[in-house]
Amino acid sequence: MRDTDKREIRYGGLDGSAVKSIAVIAMLIDHAAVVLLTRSLEAGEAQLYGLYYFMRQVGRLSFPLFCFMLVEGFERTGSRAKYAMRLGAFALISEIPFDLAFQSRVLELGSQNVFFTLLCGMGAMCAYDFLRCHRPPRAVQWALLAAGAALFGGWLTGKIAVLFGVADRGAGICLVCSVYLAAAVLFLLYGRSRGRDELLMAGMGLAVTSVLVTAADLLRTDYGGVGVLTVAVIFAFRRFRLPAMAAGSTVLALLAPGEICALCSVMPIAFYNGRRGSGRKYFFYIFYPAHLLLLWLVSLVIFQ
Repeated sequence: MRDTDKREIRYGGLDGSAVKSIAVIAMLIDHAAVVLLTRSLEAGEAQLYGLYYFMRQVGRLSFPLFCFMLVEGFERTGSRAKYAMRLGAFALISEIPFDLAFQSRVLELGSQNVFFTLLCGMGAMCAYDFLRCHRPPRAVQWALLAAGAALFGGWLTGKIAVLFGVADRGAGICLVCSVYLAAAVLFLLYGRSRGRDELLMAGMGLAVTSVLVTAADLLRTDYGGVGVLTVAVIFAFRRFRLPAMAAGSTVLALLAPGEICALCSVMPIAFYNGRRGSGRKYFFYIFYPAHLLLLWLVSLVIFQ
């Protein structure tokens, strides 16, 4: 049993399958609004906007819950390599249904489905775990810390500039420097209490996360780099489930436009009992491409 598997397991409440089911239902409601109601709104049926808005906000619960369960699965799986291969396989399987549902094209490379985002998050966790078990020389650790800080700072500067409409990139840099100053104080306090090795591990974690965050943005995956960062933050606080979910959903709500209702995803985790639940593992994988394909077919019947 891994060290993090010793977290509290309670009877009653919601098991892993129940949490995934909530995420799946929220996702279905969200995608139904996008695929089926968007065209009606474009056709001038403004009376549907209230329903559309409500369905989209319900859908904001799904992604952070999937991120949380990804971290749980990473900690519990018997083979992380097979876990990553499943994510990669369904990322490829889901791409055509994803493009058909949202772009009405068989293959559209301008955006990629959410499995690619989760796969990048998985990659960040695997890289961190590898560095923790096979620590490079101290000089390399410091170099990774510096590189990670620089890369993440550049990414965060661009994100803040877009989110807050900062036309002058210098203003965005000032905002990021303020964030870094606060982070530096926290890191120093953390380093004094836990030791320099833990501080360097945090820095290397930032480095590998920054690479995967940038990769997700370049690939234009669903939720992009913010989604990968959400996984990384939940993973960082994984020993304490509720704070981890709160931190991850807060990052998502702050950095992704329109994701404020992601904060509500904390509620199911408050009742999560730490148990895996029923063995319907592949159902949750298959549901993603299957429901997208079904929604696309329904849209064909309704609108063509």
